[in-house]
Amino acid sequence: MENKRTILLTGSSGFLGTRILSKINKNDTVYLLSNKNSVSTLNPNHFEITINELDNFAKFDKIIHCAGRTKGNASDIWESNYQLTKKLISISEKNRTYFLFISTLNAGLNQKGPIFFGSVAITIRLKPNQSCQKIHASLRELYDPSKVARIEKWVANEEPEDTARAEEKIRGPDKKIGTCFMLETIRKEDAISILEQLPTQTLQVEIGIYQLLCEYPKAIKA
Repeated sequence: MENKRTILLTGSSGFLGTRILSKINKNDTVYLLSNKNSVSTLNPNHFEITINELDNFAKFDKIIHCAGRTKGNASDIWESNYQLTKKLISISEKNRTYFLFISTLNAGLNQKGPIFFGSVAITIRLKPNQSCQKIHASLRELYDPSKVARIEKWVANEEPEDTARAEEKIRGPDKKIGTCFMLETIRKEDAISILEQLPTQTLQVEIGIYQLLCEYPKAIKA
């Protein structure tokens, strides 16, 4: 006889969650992590719990994480997609629990032909010796963790030279920059939204936007 398991399932009221729940052994004890949407189930072995109650449970045999949020305010998206996932990973590592994370990152990999996907990078280039104070202030106002994956600041490691190098005399002078900020977003529309709000003329900077593509020549099977 199969041992009875204790399972934590997130997203149990969603499209995937309801179907996963229907396939779990009816004798298993399943804790359904819920928020605003109540989960309707007649199984006496199914129990609803909240995020705040997670720490009260000693151990789960399995954690199945298929919850995600794409709509709502930035704070709710951040809590659901990042903080909750981080907490579940921490519980899994602490108790050496089987952890299954279902994500749509690679959705569509079964299509024919090469597949392209990747993030979008915005570059904000400053001239040598140009102050970064206004840029810092603007980026603090525009920063939204649900849209911006990371921000990096690149600084030239040498002072610009007045005289052209030998190779520059052949192919033409390089364009010198002092500092460059790089913002990476997952969605193109988020990058465009940031660019529209950035006061480029006031800041007197040069802006670039690039699609960082990763190509898979054919479908990948897990």
